[in-house]
Parts: sequence; C-alpha cells; structure tokens
Amino acid sequence: MAPFSTESILLYRRGGYHPVHLRDRIYERYVIEHKLRHDSRSTTWVARDLKKNRLVSIRIFIAAVSEEGYTEAEVLFHLRPEPAPPRSVWQRLGGLWVQDQPKPQASFFPALLDHFTISGPNGDHRCIVSEVLGNSIGDLMEDPVQEFEFPMNAARKIGVKMVHAVAELHSRQVVHGSLNPRKFSLTIPGVDSWTPEELRKYFGEPSKLIMQDLCNRHRFGGRRYEPRPSPQRPEYLVESPPLIQLTSLCLESPGIKITTFNTAFYYIEGDEVHKTILTQPSFASPEIQCHDVLTPACDIWSLGCVLHHIFSNNYMWVPLTGCYQDTLIDLTLCFAKLPEPWWSRWSDRARYFNEYGHLMHHMAADGGAVPKGSDLISRICYARMHREGVHGMGGEEFEWFRHVMIGIFRLLPSERFDAKEVVRYLPPRWLDEVEKDEGRKDEGRKK
Repeated sequence: MAPFSTESILLYRRGGYHPVHLRDRIYERYVIEHKLRHDSRSTTWVARDLKKNRLVSIRIFIAAVSEEGYTEAEVLFHLRPEPAPPRSVWQRLGGLWVQDQPKPQASFFPALLDHFTISGPNGDHRCIVSEVLGNSIGDLMEDPVQEFEFPMNAARKIGVKMVHAVAELHSRQVVHGSLNPRKFSLTIPGVDSWTPEELRKYFGEPSKLIMQDLCNRHRFGGRRYEPRPSPQRPEYLVESPPLIQLTSLCLESPGIKITTFNTAFYYIEGDEVHKTILTQPSFASPEIQCHDVLTPACDIWSLGCVLHHIFSNNYMWVPLTGCYQDTLIDLTLCFAKLPEPWWSRWSDRARYFNEYGHLMHHMAADGGAVPKGSDLISRICYARMHREGVHGMGGEEFEWFRHVMIGIFRLLPSERFDAKEVVRYLPPRWLDEVEKDEGRKDEGRKK
C-alpha cells in the first residue's frame, strides 16, 4: 500500500470526514462507484448520476470547513460558460456581480454540475458535483513511490494550456491565490459516458481496507488504536487508486483544468486585497509570504514555479523545513535584500542577514543551515540542463523560455508579466505542439 493512500482514521469524528461506502446513494441521485482522491479537507468519489446516467465526481468536505464548499461552488458558478445570473442571485451568494452577457467557453475549469449539503454523524458536509478529472500534476511528480517525468512533447502542451488557463481565470476577474502542481488536473477523454467495465479498466477494482485490519497494522501515538464500532466511522476505507494506466490515456492529448478554489478571490484593477493564504512555500509568491496586498501577480509567480517544476523536475525555491521562512531566505540569497516593506516585516530576518542583505557570518559558516543560493539565471538554466541529452530544449526554445521566466520572477508584483504577456511570449515550439494536437482532434471528430 502506498503511503497516504487513504485518509486518516482519526479524522472520522465530529467535524471531520463523512463516512462513505461503495454503492452508497448520495442525495438520492448519486451512487458511489469508486474512490478518486482525498486530502485533509475532503474526500472525492466517482459516482454514477442516476438521473443522467453519467459518471461524475463528488467532493465531500469535512464538516469543519464546509464553508469552503460554498466558496468553491460560487467561483465555479461564476466561471461557468452560460450567461451570468441576475444581480439578486450574486448579492445572495456574496460574490461579484457581472453583467448578464454570454461568456466564452470555460474549458479550463471543472463544470459545476450540482452542489448541496448532506447531514451525517459528524456534522453537515458541503458537496460539490463536477466532472471526473485524472491525476493532478502534483500527484504524478511528487509520488513518493514511483518517479515520474513528463515526456517533453506532453510538457510543452501542458505548459501552454496552464498558461492559457490562468489567463482565462484572470480575464474573469478571479485570482486563485494558491496555485501549485496539485491545482492543475489532467482531463479524461469521454469519461462521463464510461461503462462500469471501462471504469474498472482504468481505475482498477476498488481496494477496501477493513477498519479493524487497518488499526492492527498501525500505531497512533505509540499505541495500537482500537476504535469501537461507531456510525461516525465507515466499516472500511477505500484506497485512492494509482491511476497509472489512466495517466497514459490522459497524456495522449493532454488537457488541463484548474481546481480547488477555496482560497480564490475576485479582483478588479485597483483593489487592495488583504488575505492570509497558507500554501506550499515553494510555489507561494513573496507578497503571500510577507502578508502584503494581493493581486493577480501572485498567481503569475506561482505559475512560473509550476512551469519550472515540470521542465526541470525540481523546485525553483527549496524550503528546508517546508515553511515560508526558508523560502524567504532562498529568495534573499537569489535577489539580495528584499524590497520594503517586506524586509522590515520579516521578524526573524536578523538571525540570517544583516541590514544590507548579506548573510550573517555564523550562518555562512554553517553550510547546512540555509538553502544553497544561486542567481536567477542559473536556476532557470537548470530546466535546460536537466533536459539536455534526454528530450532536449533547443537553444531558440530555451531563449523564449528564459525570457518568460525572467518576466515572471520579478520581486515586485507590479513589474511582473501579466497573464497576457506570458501567453504572448510562450516559445513558438510549444504553440506548434498544441496546434498539431488540436488538428488531430479535429480530424478525429470529422471521421
């Protein structure tokens, strides 16, 4: 069993997960057929919509954070391809009113199919019903069991679609706030019309872990955990499937959708948005780490980190302990002294740097105390060096890539490329790969 292939038993309690079993019927309409994934805030299941006879995904939030489900539903509702709702509806939802006019096709965001609240032994749980998506980029690249690297042609296509997805998001006046590899998921061609046999072919048979057997394998707090039978817990946990065979299908013609909008906010030029966001430090912009005013530029920084991660199989900024403090150290080693007011707000800065941004002597002597700094160009060049002799990023292609990265990784948000500029300066070879792929799709539809 892979590490963390199931959610924690201990979170089946008041305020925690809703107990779910295979073949359960949710909301009298959705029959659970398989597990898709889980995180600390929710479990996501593949279910069959009895009303429309199609496969859907149901994300069931833990009771303690069900309000996040309302945020998620509101944003997805706003990003839908149909015309906007009447003004009174937006006032009720607490969102941003947009004039009632046709919107472009929302091909980069999960379709919101239904949303509702269910009550259970652990509280009230918000549920989001949307299309079934495959592995996220993070699921693949950060798998602790199997090392994965995107083929170069697939990486180019994914890179283009991620950039267009963020550009589309910002054109709708929405900022994601916590983009990282796990917020970009691959689409699954034709999944909504799959038969039960096709589902088993790509997802495998559901793997059940009987609760008592699971407790016998693990110790919690140094002792065996032996729960008494309780309606707060399911009789068994279902493992999240590895989806290896499914990934091959998804990468034949990769599509990308941005997911998980619990930290998203609406933005109009000139707004001053103050919001505390906790996300992966390696992908968080400096203004998020320094609790400054947020703009769409925070997404652009994160997008650059994800692009570098895909092409280099490495992190642009590497925190030693997984906290913002270490990333700020790495940023200072790369850029020198951070601009104000960030420099003054950094409470522990004096432990590492003097007032001029130079590393303190005792820290410099301790080689393992801080990340190994390097300048921005060297970090960007790692993406090309990593690919040389494997799939190859040609000289001209790399020059375009470097230009985009330099435009993205500017400390001041006001100086960074916006999404439209990133689209404009994408390497032409990346765009060629996507055009060829779309051409093959059109030919297939005509046949």
